[in-house]
Amino acid sequence: MTVTTTSSLDNSVRAQYHGKYIEGAKHRRLYDAFAEEMPKEAGEDFLGTSYNVSFLNAIAPSETAISQTADVTPVVMSDNTASVTPTSFGNAVQFSELMKISAFTNFNEKIGGYYNQVGESMMDSLEVLAKKQAVCGTWVRRYPAIVRNTLDAGTAAHTLTYDSLIKDASQLKAQKAPFFVDGNGNMPMAIAHSNCSYDLLASGQPLLGIATYQDKNFLLDGEIGMLGGVRLTFSPFAHVFWGAGVANSTATVVTTSVAAVAAGDKTIELTTVGSLAAGMHLSVGSIETASTLYPITESVFVVSVSSSTATIIGSGPNGGFMYDHDILAVISNADNVYPVVYGGQHSLVKIYAGNVHGPFGKIIDPDVTGLLDQFISIGYKFYGNYGILANNRLLRREVSASLDA
Repeated sequence: MTVTTTSSLDNSVRAQYHGKYIEGAKHRRLYDAFAEEMPKEAGEDFLGTSYNVSFLNAIAPSETAISQTADVTPVVMSDNTASVTPTSFGNAVQFSELMKISAFTNFNEKIGGYYNQVGESMMDSLEVLAKKQAVCGTWVRRYPAIVRNTLDAGTAAHTLTYDSLIKDASQLKAQKAPFFVDGNGNMPMAIAHSNCSYDLLASGQPLLGIATYQDKNFLLDGEIGMLGGVRLTFSPFAHVFWGAGVANSTATVVTTSVAAVAAGDKTIELTTVGSLAAGMHLSVGSIETASTLYPITESVFVVSVSSSTATIIGSGPNGGFMYDHDILAVISNADNVYPVVYGGQHSLVKIYAGNVHGPFGKIIDPDVTGLLDQFISIGYKFYGNYGILANNRLLRREVSASLDA
């Protein structure tokens, strides 16, 4: 029977699109919780190229008895200063009028369309500023006598343990740093990646016994809450130094990408494959070996390898790559390093241009340009920065995670 089908009249049909975009998990502000606004006059922006805050040093206690015949000898007060240097960031997208009137998905909607994407990008950029301070402070602890690139996912002592948690909290409190104050007392908060929570419930850890015999919410809901006088916040959006640990002991993969990778891609072509196999994780992008952060470095899981091409599962909205990567991007399966950041709401400070925008920047409303009003642009901007005023207010422990082994 001769039947006219969609394959014979393929130009007469089109794919049906759902009205809403499928959105992946969005970044959340985590490290901003450590920040208080820099004290300044109402309506004041930042003055000059930096903003200074002064500290009055403590006066030593006295044990000198008051003389009946001579006056006391006064002491001299002293002070110190710390500063935050303001910076700025901004970005914009531009599209044609034809694009706007032709789109039949929710491209034009404020929720789910380009409005939403621009706003999310602004929040991500602001979080990077806070993160650069929070995970790069000078007070850092690791397993004794080792550096970041020797942290091993297969060594239990290199992971987050109850013992290390107690030690870190005790040392931070001993420096009399200000923390979150509520009915539970003056307690610090710790922010770490979700993979670290697994090690706190590992065999032999005290928390496993508590969860089994006393509070089963730890096991049933994954709600750890407070432990050892520390508020624990585990999040997949916490920063990770991807691939910054020790080389994989079973099968080492260190290579580069043959071609550029676009956000959403589910495959990547490698210069050399080596021992790469399904089930391994790969970090893609510059490795964070020091205090310089590379926000688009990401981690993916390999599901198959064919010739020089690896098929991956990533954290992008469609299960592919989250970000674009240039040709010859660094690729490694070395162990990851997880910073556990301890602090309180006074550990960081934030300054912003109050006369221009609020604490989280400003969205620039859509602007029509061109001789025919045929271009539409929308963007965002922020003037300000985050900073650490006193290094005794923020402690970072760097650990591996046994899930990477």
